Parts: sequence; C-alpha cells; structure tokens
Amino acid sequence: MPKINSPAELETFRKNLLSRRDPDRPCIAVCTGTGCLALGATKVVDALKAEIRKQGMESRIDVKVEIRETGCPGFCERGPVVVIYPQEICYLQVQPS
Repeated sequence: MPKINSPAELETFRKNLLSRRDPDRPCIAVCTGTGCLALGATKVVDALKAEIRKQGMESRIDVKVEIRETGCPGFCERGPVVVIYPQEICYLQVQPS
C-alpha cells in the first residue's frame, strides 16, 4: 500500500474502498481492537463463521454474508462490538453463545 501524504489522498483512498463495496451485501463487522479481543472477540468471530457454515450461507450467492474484523469503534468497555451492515445495527457485549 502506498504512503498517504495528504488529507486529499486519504479521501481518495477512502472513496476507492467504498466504491468496491456492495451496499446491499450483508456484512457483519466485529471489532478486533485490543479491548474487544481481551473480551472474547476472536470467539465471537469463530462462532459467527461456524453458524454461517451451519446455515449453508457461505456458498449461497443470494445471501453471501461477509464477516469483517475491524478496528475499535470506541465502545471498548462494552465489547465485543458487532455492527450489522447495511442496516448499521450495533450490538454490544456480544457473546459467542
């Protein structure tokens, strides 16, 4: 990845990333920042992946769900944090069960 040297370059990079995203594709974003990792985010990611496999959703084109590990959204004391896109529904203190 090239070095970003200005706010304009950062904005261009951001727009490029957003343009590659399908706004209708379901995405489960799980915080894997330090606080959420300490509170079990890895187990949450593993449980979500296992459930998607169990439901047969990993190979279906019509409901292909992306699980994305993200940085900290700022609710460290309430982690692990999970956000469902495109609805932007936020869940706090998510447990793998």
